[in-house]
Amino acid sequence: MSKAAERSLPFFQTLKNSLKKSDFRCTEEAEKYFVEMKSLLKELPTLTVPIAGKTLMMYLATSKEAIGSVLVQMPVHFVSKALCGSEVNYPPIEKLVYVLVLYKPEVSGRLAK
Repeated sequence: MSKAAERSLPFFQTLKNSLKKSDFRCTEEAEKYFVEMKSLLKELPTLTVPIAGKTLMMYLATSKEAIGSVLVQMPVHFVSKALCGSEVNYPPIEKLVYVLVLYKPEVSGRLAK
């Protein structure tokens, strides 16, 4: 699932440009990424509850058009988002902070117990 949002952008941009059903034109590139997304979704790792007393690590990732994070002992929580509008122009450090903001508080509250 690494770079899921970034890897699926061509497909989602095709959908975004097709507001009406009659406007939809699937490009070869969009089709390629759609097939790749389907295969990735079939192979998703099982997310688990963290083990008490063991260290958790958070990995953050940014690119020009997407951000992502994963909380790891074994995969516990995953965030991936394609950036929109002015978000694309954020400096890399702001993108890292933004992905931390997207991390859901209700999940982190559950992990603190």
